[in-house]
Amino acid sequence: MSTLKIQKSTLRGTLAAPPSKSFSHRAIICAALSGSKCSISPVIFSDDILATIHAMKEIGSSIKACGNALKIKDFKINKHTAVIDCRDSGSTLRFLIPIAAALGLNAVFKRSRSLAKRPIMAFLKILSKAGINFEMCSDLSLKISGSLHSGKFLVPGNITSQFISGLLMALPLLQGDSEIELTSNLESRSYVSITIEVMKSFGVFVEKKANGFFIKGGQKYKPRNYTIEGDWSQAAFFIAAGAIKGCIKVENLNKNSSQGDKQILEILSNFGAKISWKNGTVLSKSSRLKGINIDASEIPDLVPILAVVAANSEGITLIMGVKRLKFKECNRLEAICKQLLDLGVDIKIHKETLKIRGKGKHKGGSAWSHKDHRIAMALSIMAINLPEDLRIIDAQSVSKSYPHFFKDYNLLGGKASVVDLGK
Repeated sequence: MSTLKIQKSTLRGTLAAPPSKSFSHRAIICAALSGSKCSISPVIFSDDILATIHAMKEIGSSIKACGNALKIKDFKINKHTAVIDCRDSGSTLRFLIPIAAALGLNAVFKRSRSLAKRPIMAFLKILSKAGINFEMCSDLSLKISGSLHSGKFLVPGNITSQFISGLLMALPLLQGDSEIELTSNLESRSYVSITIEVMKSFGVFVEKKANGFFIKGGQKYKPRNYTIEGDWSQAAFFIAAGAIKGCIKVENLNKNSSQGDKQILEILSNFGAKISWKNGTVLSKSSRLKGINIDASEIPDLVPILAVVAANSEGITLIMGVKRLKFKECNRLEAICKQLLDLGVDIKIHKETLKIRGKGKHKGGSAWSHKDHRIAMALSIMAINLPEDLRIIDAQSVSKSYPHFFKDYNLLGGKASVVDLGK
């Protein structure tokens, strides 16, 4: 798949939310570190999750796929230099660097061109003060050596929460106690909550402090079978589609989830959508939508689809706190702005705010995903209400998190077809 043609349509029907990517990364790592028999299910074998599976294998875990489950048997630390291909997965890179360091491994982390552009240097400088040596290589790979020492870590919370999550999973493996002190406000706090929740499920505990976390050393991950809950971030695209034009039920969701993106229900209700909840299923029906103000500092992954909802709402929507979107798989802020602007949407960036005046004279044509999965999915939802066909270039980028997205899209009545297989 390279380019998709999407025709105007109405999405109706029922689908199950795919398993959470965030929970999957963490459960695979914790299960592998337990060193004994575990089962993780259901698992969607997206590019990012495959990167973490292969990383844990390279470090020393025995992992086998059985249908939509992962079977984990034992763990023998790789005594040679571990070569970890992170692909385009920021989670894999930022989680596994401190874990490999805590295990005393020499490791080479291979990075895609896009991943190499994402913030990492602040994290490496912190780790270098705790016994880790690093080298940036001309082929974009990153080499680390040394052994991580326990102690106090001063970590900014406003770059990426993945720094904190990686340390939280690694530090219990050390013999000494450690403390993480946040030097700025912690944004995307829900992702750290997910990390702590999964760690607790595997018998490892973190104590929350006023301005950070205390981690007792010498803890051991305990084996267990783990069920992955549905992904609110991915479900948000189809819930939004129902609100814009259609009637969609999304099953397999946890209303009490730690996932911050469950806020999509409240936000769409504020837009005026007809949203209801029953027994793990969200029902989203189209209605007259009106612009609102949104603080997205805790929910950056929702911004692309919220911009699409805003474009299909009457009046002005302000999406605030969007600064960190510049450091995603692409400059996601500029990407969604440019692509919607090309489709006739009145959209502007002003400092840390995205301003969208909805219900303008929109048009079809061609759009580029910027090789970003969330941009591709957001554009496909925009397409259902455009007067002409939309072609999305590099639509295969959805494989990063939701490989069967367009299959589900078409099952709901969408009209997406491949027009260029590419090379």
